[in-house]
Amino acid sequence: VRLARGAQLVLFRAPSLSPEAYAAEAATVVAQCREAGARVMLHGHPAYLQQIPADGVHLPSRELRTLTTRPVPGNLWLAASVHDAEELALAERLGADFVTVSPVAATASHPGAPPLGWAAFAALTQAAKVPVYALGGQRDCDVDTSIRAGGQGIAGIRGLFAG
Repeated sequence: VRLARGAQLVLFRAPSLSPEAYAAEAATVVAQCREAGARVMLHGHPAYLQQIPADGVHLPSRELRTLTTRPVPGNLWLAASVHDAEELALAERLGADFVTVSPVAATASHPGAPPLGWAAFAALTQAAKVPVYALGGQRDCDVDTSIRAGGQGIAGIRGLFAG
């Protein structure tokens, strides 16, 4: 549905799949997105890009914290999930093209994580040297709030696909 409405960048995130199942499903997603004119980023380990011809990788913070250099060439997108100023600084040192800050609001995908709230999100965006997107509990109606807080927009899962 989002592709039909003009989505230009899709993040394929399926942490519960085995590496083999992830690769197979990602290949289908990449083909569908290419057909629709959208770019695709994979979520997880940068090694996925060796077998799946995507446009970049989005690192979960646990992966981000293991790196000391940019794990992908400069012609591919690099993004990272960050939760605090330390992770934001690390993502910037690695040459991330953008980050997602989470969880801004309560989210079903991380039920025990305390939300940062918009004030903390704004403080991180003010310090950021890269574009920042709000993640966690986001809905289409939160785009303007993110922008007012210094973000580029929002990212999400459930809240962007419901109804």
